Amino acid sequence: MLKDKEIREHFPHISWLLSAEELPSTNTVAKELASKGVPEGSLVIAQRQTGGRGRLGRDFQSPEGGIYLTLIMRPDGRLEQCTMLTMAAAVGVCRAAEKHLGIHLGIKWVNDLYLNGKKICGILTEGAAAGDKLKYAVVGVGLNYQSPEFTGELADKAGSLYPHSEPPLSLSAMAGAVAAEVYRACKSFGSEEVYQEYKQRSLLLGRTITLPDGREAKAVDITRDGRLLAEFENGHTLALNSGEVSVTGILI
Repeated sequence: MLKDKEIREHFPHISWLLSAEELPSTNTVAKELASKGVPEGSLVIAQRQTGGRGRLGRDFQSPEGGIYLTLIMRPDGRLEQCTMLTMAAAVGVCRAAEKHLGIHLGIKWVNDLYLNGKKICGILTEGAAAGDKLKYAVVGVGLNYQSPEFTGELADKAGSLYPHSEPPLSLSAMAGAVAAEVYRACKSFGSEEVYQEYKQRSLLLGRTITLPDGREAKAVDITRDGRLLAEFENGHTLALNSGEVSVTGILI
């Protein structure tokens, strides 16, 4: 069961908290609240989701034992900068894992975190605009913390940090710690510090990747606004805004 006191203790800048045993999607609820004026730094968290979503509308499995939270942010920016918020959030989750668990996670562009070749965390940022300015953004994090081992098609793709053992921090405390680091990083989204840290943690840069159309190229850079630069053997480069890319043998 989620313990609000532990969440708040590890996220001292929290503005408002909604915690629940079950929600359809923390992002969906957060967007409803943000549209009603709930302040920046508010947090929506659930023990499990019945309709969790990933990028491109994909389902996101949300078994009990995971950390499912969404932060409401009101940054001074534009709608197209949501990718930069995703990058900042990825850095924030990595910082929390290192600081509190001693675990180093790697980032697979643009929004997934990996450990030992398996996806551990996904991030989904959504925003609403007023004119050319962001009215609000919701930053969703799904972290497989004490989730049971995945089976079936996901067995070789998804992992959990502590499927069989007790972690150093309770789920509630770690949720607060993750939210705090994500909030801090998102407040500095677009900064040189966050940008460089995102690239340093990248699992793709310098590797040969397979593009969505099946072609192979080398991942040579990630732009400040979150595009992946791929270079072909003939020297031609391509900037990817989105899409799944793969690399053989992701290990950290």
